[in-house]
Amino acid sequence: MTKKILGVDPGTTITGYAVIECYGNDKAVLVSLGYIELGKLKSHYEKLKRIHERITGIIEAFSPDEF
Repeated sequence: MTKKILGVDPGTTITGYAVIECYGNDKAVLVSLGYIELGKLKSHYEKLKRIHERITGIIEAFSPDEF
């Protein structure tokens, strides 16, 4: 069984993410890896909005089975 998983490392300056695809219990392949730069945004509202927009886009692009 194949399963796609999105993992997020939340942060208020940099938020990291990775998408992996697992094949059974013994093989995983990296599909995408990146980060969201938030240091230049002044308010926490702006940072949360940017995280929401980018993670929503990643979910739409990769359609993970789990988060």
